[in-house]
Amino acid sequence: MKKLNIFSILILSLLAFIACTDENDHIKLGDSGNFSKPALEQKVLQNFVIEDNTNLSDSIGYWKWSEAKFNVQSPSAYNIQVDTTATFNTAASVATTADSYMKLTYDILNKTALRFVSNAQEVTLYFRIKASLGTAEAEPILYSETQQITFTCRPSIKSVLYIVGNGLAGWGNDRANIGKDLQLFFADNSTDTDLKYTYTGVFNNGGLKFPTQAGVWSTTYAYEGGKLSPNNVGGDFTTGAEGLYTLSVDLKTLAITYEKYTGSVKTYAQMEVVGDAADGWGDTDGIAMQSVVEHVWFAYPVTLKAGGLKFREDKSWANNWGAVSDTQTDLPFGKTGDKNITIEDAGDYFLALNSLTGHYIVMPVKSLK
Repeated sequence: MKKLNIFSILILSLLAFIACTDENDHIKLGDSGNFSKPALEQKVLQNFVIEDNTNLSDSIGYWKWSEAKFNVQSPSAYNIQVDTTATFNTAASVATTADSYMKLTYDILNKTALRFVSNAQEVTLYFRIKASLGTAEAEPILYSETQQITFTCRPSIKSVLYIVGNGLAGWGNDRANIGKDLQLFFADNSTDTDLKYTYTGVFNNGGLKFPTQAGVWSTTYAYEGGKLSPNNVGGDFTTGAEGLYTLSVDLKTLAITYEKYTGSVKTYAQMEVVGDAADGWGDTDGIAMQSVVEHVWFAYPVTLKAGGLKFREDKSWANNWGAVSDTQTDLPFGKTGDKNITIEDAGDYFLALNSLTGHYIVMPVKSLK
């Protein structure tokens, strides 16, 4: 009997020990009525417009927030949420952090806006802090009050890439040579999701390099080891015999191809810019374009108004080039269609057309690096 009592005492003691251990191993939250949600403070510019020449890395304000209190000794995680409505039904995450401060730049807000829209337009974004214990965001969750920012975003577009060298037009790489010795690559589209550029024209036997800025050699793409080489490390890309070629580059992979052009060839004596964005639609209203490389036409600078424009053969509508869409024109790079190219902002522009491939460039002069 005594042995049984001793055994019972041991079992009860072990159960009591386990119960105490389990209780200590779990975080016990206090009364939820005593929780404190984070208070979000916002100091930021409002109603600004992100333009082609905006320095996206510039700081324009900040968020800071007070600590969320769950009445336990455990760090909180803060998920900065964003949506286009204050209901946050389609909320996305800007960042998750253990900090209580975040600097805001044009780039952060522009990229955030482009998660919801794809065109340049005014947007109002709503932000809040979602606080939790740990990054798993398990209950309980505390939300801050909502803040909002209104601004006009800009789609993320390709930058200018030039071609210079006696393998095409010449070695003058200063701003005065834009469109002349300093030719601009064309592209199928403007988005920077790819960084592919193309140029079809009559090349000479010589060398080429690929500047990113007029008058600057240090950031130029050279050629080394069968591919592009940034920061002017390497030599010239050599073109070989004179002829009609398509030169294509990919700045993400640094690939370069140079192939004989085998498509149909039609030449034009003169090309011009017409439209109510320029001097009018009439037979004598055209603005003459220049051609330094055969089949490639440019006009620079051209002062444009808000309106529509097209490229056409001299005083004739038999051959004309516009945009694929007159409501969402792909600018500054694109391929031509039969719709008007829509100009929304008046100003000075660089215009170019490849009459062989149907590529165009419609770019504000201020965006020419």
